[in-house]
Amino acid sequence: MINLLLESGVPSGEEAAQLASNLNGGSWVGQVLDSGKVDEQRFLGAIGNFFRVPVVSIDAKKIDRATLSILPSRFVFQHHILPIEVKENSAVLATYDPFNSIGRQLASQFLKKPAEWVLVPRAQLLRAMKALYGIGAETFDEILKTNRAFEVLHEGETAIELNADDPEASVVKFVNQIIREAIVERATDIHV
Repeated sequence: MINLLLESGVPSGEEAAQLASNLNGGSWVGQVLDSGKVDEQRFLGAIGNFFRVPVVSIDAKKIDRATLSILPSRFVFQHHILPIEVKENSAVLATYDPFNSIGRQLASQFLKKPAEWVLVPRAQLLRAMKALYGIGAETFDEILKTNRAFEVLHEGETAIELNADDPEASVVKFVNQIIREAIVERATDIHV
């Protein structure tokens, strides 16, 4: 680990040794990136070489809805693992943290085919997740799972199913983003 950190731009062996010990108990890769002591591209490159995993750049516009549906949105946001392509015999999953063994194992359980892993810079991955799912996707999945008391439609009312091309879908996505940001900011009310 120390050699990976030195290859990634950490100036001294002492600082690398300090970073190599995961003091907060969370994601080691997240801790290293948050430290600001490594160049993320060099760090991902070193990890990619070590694990023989390619480092790629992703374009959220090229990922289709069918691909996104292979993993639950809550899982994607919790583990920062994004499905980016479904091939005939495998699924390509992007992450910035190959040390997230729990996420990798759970992803394998969700998939019906083997996973091919790629590394993506953290900011790029998080931007793609936000663009593809909207900020509030995981919050609304949680609400739907825990609250089963839905209002019954009255006669004459109809449910409208929205698809990604529908203009109303962008409004729903926007409202979801506002609500999610309000939750993160611990807002007491929302004014639109």
